[in-house]
Amino acid sequence: MAAQVEGRFFLNKDSYAVGEPLLFSVEIKNTGSETVFLFPKTGAQCSDSISLWMHSAKPNQGMACGTSWVTCLDDPTELKPGQIYSPNWPLDFWYRIEHEGVYTTNLTGHARFSGLRGGIQEITFSSELQLKVVPGNPDDVRATLEKFQADLQSKDIQVRHHALDVLATIAPDYFHDETLRLARDPDAFNVMHAASALARMNTPEARAALAEILTRPGTTDNDRDARDGAIQGLGDSGDPSYMQMLIPFAEKEGTRESDFAVIAIGKLGQGSAVPLLQGYLRSPSPEHRIAVAYALRFTVAPEAVDVLIDTLRDNDANVRQKVADNLAELTGHSVVQPGSPAPAPQQLENLWRVWWQKNGAQTKLVAPNPFVCRM
Repeated sequence: MAAQVEGRFFLNKDSYAVGEPLLFSVEIKNTGSETVFLFPKTGAQCSDSISLWMHSAKPNQGMACGTSWVTCLDDPTELKPGQIYSPNWPLDFWYRIEHEGVYTTNLTGHARFSGLRGGIQEITFSSELQLKVVPGNPDDVRATLEKFQADLQSKDIQVRHHALDVLATIAPDYFHDETLRLARDPDAFNVMHAASALARMNTPEARAALAEILTRPGTTDNDRDARDGAIQGLGDSGDPSYMQMLIPFAEKEGTRESDFAVIAIGKLGQGSAVPLLQGYLRSPSPEHRIAVAYALRFTVAPEAVDVLIDTLRDNDANVRQKVADNLAELTGHSVVQPGSPAPAPQQLENLWRVWWQKNGAQTKLVAPNPFVCRM
């Protein structure tokens, strides 16, 4: 195969001011002699991904966090010899850099491509970047954001999309009015981005707009993404008055809305949500029971530990494994020594029950890491 593809990441500026979007780009170049197609479809599989890891380079600070992001494109992207595919995104999707300093950013990409003669190949590429964040002059930061504000009206979909990505991450600081307007826009693509922005705003007005998004009809992918974003935003809001509104979505088994809704219910209700989530564990769907077990993790409640221990007797091996994983993460403990053979389900349940009865009163449960890392 004469095709050859290379990739790299790079920052768009030498330094960024606190308060402006932290932008990075990915560059995938066809260095071969024949046309290739990035992101070829392979059934329902979506395995193209970007992993991002960041740690502070400040002495003795020692902060580190990371995330992985999987991208799914609707259509393959054609690259002729010498052509470059180069989208960009704000790092603010995953990080909120609130202090000046130098941060090391490690980015790894995984993509697939095919040639005209068929056959799918994979590439993995990595870059380590130094992100310099300096004190922001308010006038300069505002001028930068005003450009993205103007780009929201661009007729170029790529320019407008980039501006929407910035709005979705910087909204609390600048795009308040635009976000509320776009939350009621007829175009679900705009609403999807507004939902992310509203979640970060997290004001009473923003939460009401998220609840309104849940009532929007529509069956397109963008409609579903907008509702998913609204569910996640309400779950992260800390406002338990929205818990009842999420229950109908939790009961739509086999949907992403259901998976997001049970987690949101766990976050909002905490210990009071455990009986409701326990009822969902009677679902005939192993996938739904796995989602509920994960949601119990987010309650960070002792009652959830008891329910998870009971669920170790589930008749599905995958459910039992996920339950055991969530128990270990929630308690910060493992009842199985490294290298020891896996115990039988009943034995594992007994080990957990004995340990919890002995140590539950003094165990400090571990909350999941937040999706957005603040540094």
